[in-house]
Amino acid sequence: AVVSTQSGHYGRGVAAVEVPPSEQMGQLNIQAPGEAAPSNPIVRERGSRFTPIIHRPENVTSVTGTSGQPVDMLTNAFEIKVLDNKPLYQYHVDFKPAFATDSLPLRKAMVHKIECLRNKHLFDGMILYCPIKLTETEFLVETNREERVTIVVKLTKEVTTSSEEFMKLANVIFNQIAAKHMGLDRIRRDYFNPGKAVVLSQHKVELWPGYEFSIRRHSHGVLLGLDVKHKIVRTDSALIPLL
Repeated sequence: AVVSTQSGHYGRGVAAVEVPPSEQMGQLNIQAPGEAAPSNPIVRERGSRFTPIIHRPENVTSVTGTSGQPVDMLTNAFEIKVLDNKPLYQYHVDFKPAFATDSLPLRKAMVHKIECLRNKHLFDGMILYCPIKLTETEFLVETNREERVTIVVKLTKEVTTSSEEFMKLANVIFNQIAAKHMGLDRIRRDYFNPGKAVVLSQHKVELWPGYEFSIRRHSHGVLLGLDVKHKIVRTDSALIPLL
């Protein structure tokens, strides 16, 4: 069999090189239908952004050099201090009767009516996180229509401050702060402020200021990485050229 390969010398163009059939078969990449290709180690896997970042070996206590001139530097990382090492408690939540809880906003509103959990919990409609260990397992609440619903909670596990799941919850809390208290709009993983948009009428676009952030555990503590980001939004539409 004859295959064409480029020569390794400049100016010689393309040369025909004979390759034995056995070598050609060895170069084939055979992959079964539906089999996933080998993962690229450079591509970050989903969820790995919460894993700790280790910058130095555990046996190294100092990274300060012994010679040269000290230089003051600033970074966009801010330390987050965990006040105590108390865990968060994860509960599975059920509603009785179940037909009254088809709406996610209604589920959240009913859980918010539990006095001991008010402003002290995270709830996604099924899983509840709170900093206190509940002594009761059933709570009776009423909807705005005066319908009685029993909320049943079951402790599933404790989330320690050193766990990867705790980092996920810290990011969820910061997301709520950005959306509810800072008035920012979320677009994918980033937050922008359309109220302070810079209008460029001549280009028919708006420039929205915003932020990109992530809370991760590093070798020397928990840090909030914060970057400035901007979003370009077009002010025209596909309908305008048709008019």
